[in-house]
Amino acid sequence: MPRKFERLQLQQRVAGLFPPNCKLACFGPGFNADSTVGAEPIARLLLQALRAKSTTYHLHEIDGKFELLAANPQTLARFACFCVKEFSTENLLAFLLLQYIDCRATAGYDVGNEFGVLHDDFLLKDSALEVNIQSKVRQVISLQTFSQPEREFRLALLTDLTGNLNDTWSRYSLSNKPNPDAQYPKGFRRPRTIPSKDIMTAYLTVRRIAGKGPHPARQK
Repeated sequence: MPRKFERLQLQQRVAGLFPPNCKLACFGPGFNADSTVGAEPIARLLLQALRAKSTTYHLHEIDGKFELLAANPQTLARFACFCVKEFSTENLLAFLLLQYIDCRATAGYDVGNEFGVLHDDFLLKDSALEVNIQSKVRQVISLQTFSQPEREFRLALLTDLTGNLNDTWSRYSLSNKPNPDAQYPKGFRRPRTIPSKDIMTAYLTVRRIAGKGPHPARQK
């Protein structure tokens, strides 16, 4: 288990992450906030993400609200809980993981492990968390180098996932009273860049909310 000061550090970093109206029931049956998945506690994975050498994600402005979710943890948690109720967390998870991949690949890092998880869990036909993407995008998946998928492919996939999320966001916004037509929730932060470690923390947080466990290790 993390040492006492590390646990305190984690609590301070993610304080206020889960809103009061986001009850544990929305995390799925049997969810335990203090539980571990496999041999690795979620808390340790979050600490690893916070310590990782971070790169910076520059917004593509495909649709700012989804790219900015990692910079707005309370809105992210609320929206993730809504996605759980709508059985559509796979689109949010795939978007955040792809956002992290795009950030790291743009900086020249090897993203083979992360892209392998995206490929095996979200993009393969009949995979556990398969997302709906255009056939022309799906056709070029097999042409990608896992360590450095092409930028054009990454952007096309981000665009498809944004379209999928828009439908869910529209229904979520109706519950955003008293201003359901606002483009952004009240207090929504809009920085120009986002550290990659914040994106990975957001992705791991949504996995926890959805009851999907930690980011899986891909066998090479």
